[in-house]
Amino acid sequence: MSTARLIRTIGTFIAVGLLVWLLWQQDWQEIWGNIAQIGLPRFLLAVGMLLASRVAISFRWYALLRAAGEKVTYISSLRLTFAGLFGNNFLPSTIGGDGIRLAGAIQAGWHGAVVAASLVMDRLVGMFGMAVFLPLTLPKVIAQFGTDGLFGFGSLAIAGIVHGEPPPTGDLSWTRRLWRRGIRLLKRVWETIVLWMKRPQSLLLPVLFTFIHMLFTFGMLWVILVGLGDPLSFWEVGGLWGMVYFITLLPISIGGIGLQEWAIWLTFHQIGGISEPHSLTIALLFRTLMMLTSLPGAVFVPGILEKGGKSKDSGELSPGE
Repeated sequence: MSTARLIRTIGTFIAVGLLVWLLWQQDWQEIWGNIAQIGLPRFLLAVGMLLASRVAISFRWYALLRAAGEKVTYISSLRLTFAGLFGNNFLPSTIGGDGIRLAGAIQAGWHGAVVAASLVMDRLVGMFGMAVFLPLTLPKVIAQFGTDGLFGFGSLAIAGIVHGEPPPTGDLSWTRRLWRRGIRLLKRVWETIVLWMKRPQSLLLPVLFTFIHMLFTFGMLWVILVGLGDPLSFWEVGGLWGMVYFITLLPISIGGIGLQEWAIWLTFHQIGGISEPHSLTIALLFRTLMMLTSLPGAVFVPGILEKGGKSKDSGELSPGE
């Protein structure tokens, strides 16, 4: 086991342990009562809004691919997006959602370097959108923790960006031949990213879809908070969720398990000022909703993994690499 994977495994156990400790101290009857208080109509609205945010993400990736000159259909990008979401929520960490999207795209005949670059750019555009909302929480962070706390949260955000891993592009250490192909792939990825930078107008649509995605995500959280009777303004929800997003990027937990829930408790309770039971209710509900809305991807993942396994067994490199 590599050092990075060992750190993530240990981090996952620690994060889950902290979450269990937090939940152990709660009155579970109160938490179940909170969930029931939200009501079925609001719950279904939250599911619909989160599904809409997933669709916006698929449009963002589709726009990036088209801007890079890749002739893809939207339906294909939608299928692979949901396959990746399912992988993030249900499959082992060694596979990963971006890995599934990359494998499925290559099997469809898309250019491997363009797809890999689009996934990196997809991550960067998403980070940019969330970063826009971070300043909205600065007054609350300073009021709660002072300037030292502000510096600490800034460090967390920077670490998440620097250490956030791009989608896998293959193991480059097996043979010299694979190494050379990998270097060529990375070179083409960089050239593709530079191409986007030379045409910044091509990023307008992806950025627009990022804000649409955030609109539905923040709206979903706002709906739940209103149902709990502990509302925050839409902009406060956006700023707090931006903080949760960057904390979850820290590479110390597998798939953000435990870490995301802890981050929601920290930001919404300690900084946002909502009650502790309500913050934990949101944490549990958000994880459940994420898993629920990723289930459509289960239809597409088996075929991708099966074809990927056959390609690996035959010893052939994937087309486009």
